[in-house]
Amino acid sequence: MNYISEIIIREKERLTELKSSYENQLEELPKGSVQKKVQNGKVYYYLAFRDGDRVITKYIGGDSEAQKIKEQVEKRKHAVAMIKKIKEELKRIEKALEGAK
Repeated sequence: MNYISEIIIREKERLTELKSSYENQLEELPKGSVQKKVQNGKVYYYLAFRDGDRVITKYIGGDSEAQKIKEQVEKRKHAVAMIKKIKEELKRIEKALEGAK
């Protein structure tokens, strides 16, 4: 096997590990979005997400708790975007490896 093929294979392994890492993060991070509702002059925060066809809302507390959840939701969105990019790159690598055979 030539040097370039070896580099491509190592990159494939690296991307596969990175994808697995992001997928593990998805299991721990909340999905959905943080909703702010004001009732009787008080602010309430909820995490809204889909479960099949239903939309589930869960009370998450005050400002500090809502901020933590918002950050986690943003992390999840980033992880989903990265997984998509990694999958595209893995497809390109597979094509390159097929062409090298």
